[in-house]
Amino acid sequence: MSSIYLSMRRKNRDWLIGTFAAAACLTSFALAETGTVRIGAHFFPTSEHRYQSLRSVSEIQDQLNADMQQFVTGFSGCPAIVEGPLDAGKPRDPLRDTSTIIQSIRVWCWAIAQTDPAAQVSAPGLGAEITTELIQGIMANAEMLAAEDEDWSQTLVTFTDGEITCTDQERCRLSLLDGKNPPEQSVDFDLIMATGDERFILVTQSIYGRSGFVYGVRWRESENGGEVVSIFPDRL
Repeated sequence: MSSIYLSMRRKNRDWLIGTFAAAACLTSFALAETGTVRIGAHFFPTSEHRYQSLRSVSEIQDQLNADMQQFVTGFSGCPAIVEGPLDAGKPRDPLRDTSTIIQSIRVWCWAIAQTDPAAQVSAPGLGAEITTELIQGIMANAEMLAAEDEDWSQTLVTFTDGEITCTDQERCRLSLLDGKNPPEQSVDFDLIMATGDERFILVTQSIYGRSGFVYGVRWRESENGGEVVSIFPDRL
């Protein structure tokens, strides 16, 4: 996909965001619509297993429970790593890439927990891609959070002008147009899964090409273009 230049503007708050879901406990998560769950092609790409080849959401969670032990110990499975705290686990090593993977596993577990365990798994199709509107909505939401909360302002990457490049329809990057290589700030967007009119997105922030904070977004398509329904973690 060719580069698209963005001019981010703060949106009307009623359009930007619905209700933020508390993410402290798996039992508080609302289940996504029952049906086929379309798993993104980049879901856990470091694993030897192809998650898209598994048959159900429950099989994916079982595989996640096993695979996370390669990167962090101290968590018995997805429910434990989501409930946290994250620093209760012991990483395999202190490398930045390992930290990014562990944060990503936690977000994948959060997303999977919001779907029907019996739902069947398939590959994504039309309607599950990362769009310019989705990226704009997520960044505008981040800008709003940073403006309202000091903790978020110190954590979230927000910038008003950027360039979008996509490797495929399920993975895109927004980069600050500062003339530097790599840019001072960039944000990666990866499709975790899609079900019904909702998409779950893995958002990875980077500073000078080095990954840092990772969070998840539940995005719902609507007649107005779409909105952020919830994020995880919803508080630091």
